[in-house]
Amino acid sequence: MKDHASFRSYPNLRNTFLVGTEVQSMDFDRECGDEKNQFPMIGLATRVNLLELSFSPNGKHLAFILSSQGRNSLYVTDLKEGMYASNLRNVNASQETKPSVLYGGGHFCWDSKSERLILANKEGLWSVDVSSGRESRLLPATFRASAPVVSESRVYYSSMLEETMVLSSILLDTPSLPIQESEFHNFIIDPACSSTGSYIAWHEWDFPYMPWDESRIVVKALHYSSSSSPKKDRFLRLEKSHVAFSQPVWHPNKDSLVFLSDQTGWLNIWIMDEVGSEPRILIPDNAEHGYPTWLARRSTIAWNFDGKKIFHIRNSRGETRLACYDLEDEEDRSLGLPSGFYEGLSAHPKKPIISFVFSSPLIPPTLCSYSADTGKTETITQSHTRFGLDKNDLTVEHFEYNTTENQKAYGILWYSQSINLEKAPIVVNAHGGPTSQRFKSWTPTANFFSTRGYLYIELNYRGSTGYGREYTQSLNGHWGKRDTEDAVYLLRHLESKGIGDTEKSVIMGGSAGGFLVLNVMTKYPRAYSAGIARAPVTDLFHLARHTHYFESHYDRMLVGDLPEDARKYREYSPIFHAEKLDRPLMIIQGEKDIVVPKEQVDEFVRKATKNGAYVSYLTYPLEGHGIERKENLIDMYTKISEFIEKHVI
Repeated sequence: MKDHASFRSYPNLRNTFLVGTEVQSMDFDRECGDEKNQFPMIGLATRVNLLELSFSPNGKHLAFILSSQGRNSLYVTDLKEGMYASNLRNVNASQETKPSVLYGGGHFCWDSKSERLILANKEGLWSVDVSSGRESRLLPATFRASAPVVSESRVYYSSMLEETMVLSSILLDTPSLPIQESEFHNFIIDPACSSTGSYIAWHEWDFPYMPWDESRIVVKALHYSSSSSPKKDRFLRLEKSHVAFSQPVWHPNKDSLVFLSDQTGWLNIWIMDEVGSEPRILIPDNAEHGYPTWLARRSTIAWNFDGKKIFHIRNSRGETRLACYDLEDEEDRSLGLPSGFYEGLSAHPKKPIISFVFSSPLIPPTLCSYSADTGKTETITQSHTRFGLDKNDLTVEHFEYNTTENQKAYGILWYSQSINLEKAPIVVNAHGGPTSQRFKSWTPTANFFSTRGYLYIELNYRGSTGYGREYTQSLNGHWGKRDTEDAVYLLRHLESKGIGDTEKSVIMGGSAGGFLVLNVMTKYPRAYSAGIARAPVTDLFHLARHTHYFESHYDRMLVGDLPEDARKYREYSPIFHAEKLDRPLMIIQGEKDIVVPKEQVDEFVRKATKNGAYVSYLTYPLEGHGIERKENLIDMYTKISEFIEKHVI
């Protein structure tokens, strides 16, 4: 791998931080022994994510969000030589970061002129001094602020109102009333100010669309620039019918803007060389350079400090790589780092250094810094230990197969080489969303099953991202049909290849993946041996009336309009076919779920059991849309194992 450093495991982030250790070679040594049965449960029960990396303006600090057990904490580490970390500390002990827009994101930003952070949470907007930890409130909770960004003497932020959003600003150091900077729209996220202070750009869209269906980038000339006289309002909209835009990122030294757009059929990087000029595609590629906008500030693009290069991810066939585009020679090159999953890109403001979060099947999410000068990678910290895994034992493969309508579907196969591949029981997991995907990356559920002798598959059914706009959009109008068919045809594919025991097969999934599970179990009741559904959508009519704001029109794209398409809503809703359930089913539900309210799941269970079906129904009083608490995760996966062993093996 040339001179490039690779990534190594370190002890659990919550217990200790090991920093400043340079990694020189690929090293998958197991530091904690061979206890394979112990590891996956620990990995499942200690869900830790590293998010929103951000260098301070002077390059002396790196801040990031650590999310664990449903709580978000803001950490800052001091940097030596721009990439060697020390003195890692929590700077928001009394103020959790918890923006309420989308599914989160947009937690904080740096002040452009001082060592302080602007933090957003449900209690308001705060200024936090990095050195002293002193906090002061800039806005009360009623403004529901998120995604702050500072330019000159003002803080710009997205604000969630009753049934709309708006971009507003306030003075940073002087008490002031908010000024509305945008028109009202359903969603306004990811504001970004140009380095010159002349412009602000943001990502915007309206119902009935989701951001990956149709959205736009808006650019506005700021009133409050470095010039003595205010500028006239000017809105420039980068938009096209049935095209998704996202992630505006300004050049570090001038008013040039890059962003993502899928107008060629792939989510690629485009550039507007100067405000008002015609945008052009920068990197034509039959791969994706970003991810769907479920979260704010999910950075996959970062300018080098001198504005001559752009670091970016390349998402293709279930894995991503880190690449760098040179604007002078117009060449896009891989950095030669391991493939896996990359996100959270942040570029150093003064040196050719980039930080990111990386994971692979054997390596948990790891916060790293990479130097383009030396080709070396510094591991700053890691989210989990990874004991119990062995690169010589675990096989992870991306594959494709034929499905209905002469189309393709995709999956990622995990298995231990110690198993009998032809006779191994099968667990198929369908991701949520449904506009999402699974990667060849750190996946505790995959580790849990593959280390126990199962053939485990992550299903990227039609509608998944990462395979181009056409594939993603192919589920629109067919949710509940094509995704369900893909799960059934997957078993036929495995049988034709002689892989796995299809008579011992489990279909599982959460949210939209749970919806797929219930549709498979009721429409193809003899296909799989058993099903496991977490927070499953059961009733599309109920979902259309009662789900949360962000997804309140999602069904219109995926299914159709009511009342015109009521027949499809009924046909694709598992609750109207519950009496057809013929195989054992486990359902797992949080009682505080606002995305899939518990009452629609209760009704499905009532109808299914009324007709004599076996349903094991687990509910967790303090959980929402997903199980987060350690004790509940351990309980849930213990019962999942018992369920499969009893009804399938």
